[in-house]
Formats: sequence, structure tokens, C-alpha cells
Amino acid sequence: LGFDPKNIKWILHSHAHVDHFGGTRILKEKYGCTTYMPADDMPLMDERADLNYCDDMELAYCAPYDTWFEVDHQVSDGDILTFGNIKVTAVSAPGHTPGTMAYFFDLPCGYRAAMHGGIGWNTLESQYFKAHNLDGRWREDYLRSLEKLIGMQVDIILGNHPEQTQTFEKQAQKTDTFNPFINQKEWDALLKDLDAGVRVFFNEDPL
Repeated sequence: LGFDPKNIKWILHSHAHVDHFGGTRILKEKYGCTTYMPADDMPLMDERADLNYCDDMELAYCAPYDTWFEVDHQVSDGDILTFGNIKVTAVSAPGHTPGTMAYFFDLPCGYRAAMHGGIGWNTLESQYFKAHNLDGRWREDYLRSLEKLIGMQVDIILGNHPEQTQTFEKQAQKTDTFNPFINQKEWDALLKDLDAGVRVFFNEDPL
């Protein structure tokens, strides 16, 4: 991509799943990055490591990743972090994991970008709860998180996985006069679609 990894100073994690932190250890050890992890997901790094990868991940997918690294800072709901000239506000959005965070980035150009740290339903399936001896509160947390986040002002939505917000498609559409990443309606539209869809899913997959 043309970036020098020596310039990576901070790694801000959205949640403690291995496909999101699996490369952190080598970056931290090689380049001295400072790491941040949601406080409520710290158990997934320690005593509940069975929850830091998803059951639908094949062993071959998980094997290359390191599943542990030293967390320098724990992030809690309402924390305001400053990285250079960017202010980041952390808003708790549990459901995908207990500590999933939404991050709001106030950019120097005046725009506000945001990322919901975990919109996936794969950890909300009844078979996942049974396999890991969990109760149904994760589902309730997920719905409450969506309700809390809907209506927040967001100019640019960031996908935790590129397909969630059509990152590559937008990049292909971008021109000198048109930037599809800037869309003040997309945040609410995504969250409302998730809310409607997950309620149907819960009805079809009762606990």
C-alpha cells in the first residue's frame, strides 16, 4: 500500500477477535506500537480465550495468528483519545463481543468518521451460546447498542470489514469531484437495516 510500518504508532482495537488483533503482536514487537483494547474484552485475551475466535473460522485461518499480546491501555465507554491531531471518542457497543466499541473520529478537515466495532451476528447464534455456555444477554446488548448509536452525526462510515460498507466499491467510484465515502445518511441506514434484520434472525433462531 506504500506505507512504512515503522510509522505505525498506535493500534486501536475494536474488539478481541483474532481476525482483528492477530497481527498486533509482531507489529508491537517489531515497531514499538502502543496498543489499545476495550476493557470489557480483556477476559477474551485471558481466561476466555475460547471466545477470541469465531467458530466458523477454520483452523488454517487461525493458525498464522498470535493470540496474545501485551495491552498497553484499556479503553472504556466515553474515553476520549488523542492521536496526533485526531480526537477519537469511544462508545461502548456490546453484542458481537462484550467489549465491542464504536469509535468516532473527529478529523481536522471538519468531518466526523465512525466505525461500529462489530456488527456481525455470528456470535449471536443459539449454537454459539450453547457451545460456549453463554446466556442470551449478548443479543439484548446488541439491540441496545444499535438503538444508542442510531442518530449520531457521522459523515464518513468506516467498515470493520471492507464488505460491510462496500469499501472497495467506493474506492473504485471515487473521482476528483466525487467522494462516495462522504455520506451523512449511510450510518443510520446501516444501523437501521441491522436492527430490522437481526430481529428477524432472533425470531428464526430462538435460544
